[in-house]
Amino acid sequence: MRSNIHINTGPSASRSRGEYSMNVRQYLSTVVVIVALFAITESCNVVLTARGTPSNLTSPGYPTKNYPSNLTCWWRIQASDTENTIIVKVLDSVIETSKNCVYDSLSFYDGSSATDRSLGRICGHERTMVVSSGRVMYILFKTDDDHEMRGFHLQFYETTKCGGSFTVTPDKAIFHSPGHPFQYFNNQNCTWLFTAKNPTDTIVVVFDDMDVQYTDGCVSDSVTVYNDHEGHGNQFLGSICGHTSPKFQSSKDKLRIDFKTDSSVVGNGFTFHYKTVEAGVCNLTMMPFNTPLYIVSPGYPDEYSNDLDCIWLMKENFLMGNVEVDVVDSSIEGDYPLCNDSLTMYSGSNQKARKLGMVCGNMTSTYTSTGMGLTVEFKTNEDVVDKGFRIRYTTVTAPAVPTSSQCGSRTLTALSIPNYFHSPSYPYNYPNNALCIWTLTAFSPTLMIRLEAIYSQLEDSSLCQYDSVTVYDGVGSTSSVMLKKWCGNTLPTVQSTGPSMTVVFKSDISVTKKGFSLKYTATSAQLTCGGRLSASSQNRYLTSPGYPADYQDNMNCAWTITSSSGIVIQIVTFDLEQSDNCRYDYLAVTTGPGTDSVVLQKLCGRHTNVVINTGSTATIKFHSDGSNTGQGFKIAYKAANQGSCGGQLNALYTDQVLTSPGYPTNYPNNLDCAWIITTTYSHIKITITNLDIESQANCNYDYLRIIDGSSSISSTLATLCGTQTSTYFSSGSSAVVKFHSDGSTSGKGFRLTYRGASQSQCGLGSLVADATTRFLTSPNYPSNYLNNMDCSWTIATDLTNIRINFLDIHLESSTNCQYDKVTVYDGSTLQSNILGKICGTTTGSFVSTGSSITIKFHSDSSNTYRGFRLSYIGGDFASCGSSVLSASSVPGTLTSPNYPFNYPNHAECTWTISTIDSNWVVSLDVTTSDLEESSGCIYDYYEVFDGSSDIAPSLGRYCGYSVPTLSSTGQYMYIKFKSDGSTTGTGFSMTYTSVYQDIVPDIPDVPNIPNINFDTDDDDDSNAGPIAGGTVGGIFFIVFIMALALRANRRRYTPFVSQASTTSPQMTKY
Repeated sequence: MRSNIHINTGPSASRSRGEYSMNVRQYLSTVVVIVALFAITESCNVVLTARGTPSNLTSPGYPTKNYPSNLTCWWRIQASDTENTIIVKVLDSVIETSKNCVYDSLSFYDGSSATDRSLGRICGHERTMVVSSGRVMYILFKTDDDHEMRGFHLQFYETTKCGGSFTVTPDKAIFHSPGHPFQYFNNQNCTWLFTAKNPTDTIVVVFDDMDVQYTDGCVSDSVTVYNDHEGHGNQFLGSICGHTSPKFQSSKDKLRIDFKTDSSVVGNGFTFHYKTVEAGVCNLTMMPFNTPLYIVSPGYPDEYSNDLDCIWLMKENFLMGNVEVDVVDSSIEGDYPLCNDSLTMYSGSNQKARKLGMVCGNMTSTYTSTGMGLTVEFKTNEDVVDKGFRIRYTTVTAPAVPTSSQCGSRTLTALSIPNYFHSPSYPYNYPNNALCIWTLTAFSPTLMIRLEAIYSQLEDSSLCQYDSVTVYDGVGSTSSVMLKKWCGNTLPTVQSTGPSMTVVFKSDISVTKKGFSLKYTATSAQLTCGGRLSASSQNRYLTSPGYPADYQDNMNCAWTITSSSGIVIQIVTFDLEQSDNCRYDYLAVTTGPGTDSVVLQKLCGRHTNVVINTGSTATIKFHSDGSNTGQGFKIAYKAANQGSCGGQLNALYTDQVLTSPGYPTNYPNNLDCAWIITTTYSHIKITITNLDIESQANCNYDYLRIIDGSSSISSTLATLCGTQTSTYFSSGSSAVVKFHSDGSTSGKGFRLTYRGASQSQCGLGSLVADATTRFLTSPNYPSNYLNNMDCSWTIATDLTNIRINFLDIHLESSTNCQYDKVTVYDGSTLQSNILGKICGTTTGSFVSTGSSITIKFHSDSSNTYRGFRLSYIGGDFASCGSSVLSASSVPGTLTSPNYPFNYPNHAECTWTISTIDSNWVVSLDVTTSDLEESSGCIYDYYEVFDGSSDIAPSLGRYCGYSVPTLSSTGQYMYIKFKSDGSTTGTGFSMTYTSVYQDIVPDIPDVPNIPNINFDTDDDDDSNAGPIAGGTVGGIFFIVFIMALALRANRRRYTPFVSQASTTSPQMTKY
């Protein structure tokens, strides 16, 4: 055999040996590169443990070096607690951008490998948050062979699962809501079931901390407690939100807690502790709120026990008024007034207080305390037992009259000379259960009232929840602003903003002290905490009360500063309690003369050299809560010489122009301007004609913000920077234009026009559906809709319900419809239940359960399309449920209307099922079917399509008893169900899941290894074989040794994992 390795024995041997040496070096270099590449990819394949404290994870080299090409890195993150889930937040992301992230990508999977359900894939500058359903999450980072970029920074931690079951024992356990103590998530629906280990015990739950979005009736986000596992209405114990902290006790061994969130505001969630107590232990102190809560008797709705002596004390601690108890269900042995077992209400904090009434038999009645406490006593004897009771309790408005005869006159007139009033029996101890209310009025309506504590000795407590003095700004305590609440030996001075003040003193059932003596006068002078200030050309200074000593708890101060031009406010020193969103102590700067105006800046923690430029009027509000104070603040303020920076504008029916200060020359640094625009028309139209503002991905530096309304809680229509231009409509007759610049780069600013408009860009917001088919389209349809649109239409009918059908739709497509979307609500408000949410080109139909339906259309600041066209009609339609369904690895169930009872005639339902990722398909398994049978299924049938609408290929039309199993070829499946006007059956039930589509990746070509070849003119190669074999063997031996040495000494890329802190994470490359 002829060898392909030639030995040169001629004169050119020296040159050939040089070439041989060069080729070896090339080969070794190739090996080194390959080995180094594998060192990078292998080094980041690690398993990490998530704990309650956030940890940081970064791409190789971040942030000082770009990630390398041809990288495949994975991280498997598992929770330390097997019952917890994983949260991953993308804090920074600079990854090569591509459609569907086909080049470089960061992918998240709901399990231990990339074959598990996809949670999403990102590239570019996307920042998001991902939550696993179980204990493990898998993260995969892949890069191609070009465009190396900075990479990413993730933060991960473990949290409570959304839903689960718990066994409760007498040992106290603590529960945290998902995400706590960080913010919870939108659009959650969690249910936790609690069961006592001992079936004869009951469960007590005490909420320790709650920060859940507050709305009247808790219609947006809510925590709901039930006295069973099924969530029956008669076992409802209450829905809570805001910052309440109630207690609940089950009547038997089961309790259920639901946590529901919407798509808007989020808070930090809640914690509670729970344990079991014996069934006969039924003595609790409850805190009533303005949201009704419920108490049930032990054993309810089954029998209560003999020889019970239960006492519930409803104690109102926030001076919101009296306590009202409503007996809504009662079955107690005896016939009133001969009650063998009894439920008795007392107006006070114990059974010695005035008796309000007694209940037995099947009585229902309402009782109201005359103070801030009400006691409920339930006593049973040793004879017959019955079902028991269910009572509702809440706070109601209290009459502004004192209940103690020792309080003296309840109406006092403040003069310019000091007068005094005291606690009951002062200087001797005040009595228990005292409630005194004094109304102070200045002798002139132009004066204010100053109240000064000369002496104070009250029972002390952290929240002054036992004995206290509370001062309100105005007449009455329910609708007035609280100025101060104190107890112990505190000696505050407070002042009203007008000619009246209300002082409330209350004591509880235990410890009493000497009390207090208060001095009051009428004055025109401002107290140091709040007032009106005038800015001049020279710096003037404002400090927190007591500065440089620590400020006090429970302060509420407001200073209004005015000037003939703008105002410059500079923070000299600043030390306030730090908190998320500054929800404890804070300093807020608002535009205009009131604290309810638009907030320009809200600060807490520590700051120096913060500069705020405002318009001609600004208000500074200082608030402190009941704990943790600091040194406070010192602020310099003066009049500014700049152009118009804020003010009041009136929108007419013709265009008017507004520009940034100095436009078209560059705007100044450190601006905070707000223009409040009002109109006599229904809406305001604002058009951005020119924009040149420092650009940043999230507009965190300089920005122009359009606000829909003029209060501090109005929603934002858009936040703009760079060169974006667009048009916006307010939903009402007011809007705010806010402009902010930081301390560095500036641009030309903005030019916009504003005018009054009688109709918004969305058209009529109220529509009527009758038996005639009518149509609704997105603005500009079939032309593209605008960016930053928020339109709502409510359709009502006099008939039974409404059916809408999306005939054409093309919106920006995204996972979970997070960009542009249409949301359909089952009712007349945006707080109604959501029937479905659609985007992309997904069509569907919806049927309301009642006589109204609401449609909301939202678009973000990029990528617009032609929008949608839908039909709506009133009638008596079968309710099909949500028409947009999401398939996951957990089977979902889809049934015909009324299943397992007969479906109605003339039913027409469609459902679109989708998977979260294009690598997954929909699997459908029909488990039961009972439809009217016909040849060709022309009467009643369901038909399945391989796509997102009925124009996709049909997978089959079925009727009778057919139970097929079908799969889509992509991530969408469309199902259509129709019945005619005659025979019906029980219908169908089918399950759907997402299944991973096994895609075999392309196998890359094996790299060419340089050929080692010595050409020679000599054909005598009889010794070439042995020589070549020895040479090649030697070469590979050298390569093997060098590879081992290289592997032993190479530098590795590794992910940096550290505990998160309040400072910027330190990134390290090992």
